[in-house]
Amino acid sequence: LVLEETIVRCAADAAVDVRSLGRQAIIAYSAAYSERSLVVAMRLDASTRALVEEEAVGSPPPPEAERHKLGSRTAMRRLPRAASEPSGRGAEPQIIEATR
Repeated sequence: LVLEETIVRCAADAAVDVRSLGRQAIIAYSAAYSERSLVVAMRLDASTRALVEEEAVGSPPPPEAERHKLGSRTAMRRLPRAASEPSGRGAEPQIIEATR
């Protein structure tokens, strides 16, 4: 996967900050996609893998992802239609003539 390749490259980057963020991204990715964590770990060199494992032990567990919940129909308000808009599904389409 492109994302996996990108975070592995970040973890091996020459810049210290990029490597640190890459390791954090690997930890978050492994928490979200545990079935892919071994694949990502196998692509890392031994020293980077050891650092990721060390940082993962000290990091708090990821927060539970909250799914989007739709509100009820009564809670959702619709904006009033303008007088010039069609008033429903069966309304005739309006033909607007272009002026030059």
